[in-house]
Amino acid sequence: MGVKYEKVALLFGALAFQLYILTFMVSSGYRAIFSSFYDRSRDDAIQAFLIIGYLASLAAFILLLLQNYSEFKGKIVTIVTIVLLLVAALFVIIGVGIFGDYHNNGRRHPYTMTSFVTSALAGIVSAVFLLLPMFGII
Repeated sequence: MGVKYEKVALLFGALAFQLYILTFMVSSGYRAIFSSFYDRSRDDAIQAFLIIGYLASLAAFILLLLQNYSEFKGKIVTIVTIVLLLVAALFVIIGVGIFGDYHNNGRRHPYTMTSFVTSALAGIVSAVFLLLPMFGII
C-alpha cells in the first residue's frame, strides 16, 4: 500500500490556502498591516504581491481538489498546479521581503508575517510532493 503523494500535496496546498485566509482574518485585511505607513507606493506593492500570491494559491488549491476528487487529471494540470504553487510562494516571500526591508523601524507584525511565510513554505512543500512522482523519484 503506497502513499498517494497527490493527497499529501493537497494537504499542504490546503494548509497554504488556509493560512492565507487566517492571516488576512487575523490582521483584519491589509489595513491593519499597511494603514499607518507613509509611502503608499511601497504599501501598494506589498499589497499587490500578497494579493497575487493569494489568488495563485486559490487557483492551485482548486486544481488540487479537482485532481484528487474528479477525473480532471493529467501532466499539464499537474505542471500548472506546480507553477501556481511556486508563483504564490514567490510573490508572498517578495511581498514580505519588501515589508521587512522598508518597515524595519521597530514595529513588528510577527504573527501575520510568520503566517505568510509559513503558507509560502507549505506551498513549496506541496509543489515538491507533486514533482516527486513526475520525475520517478518515488
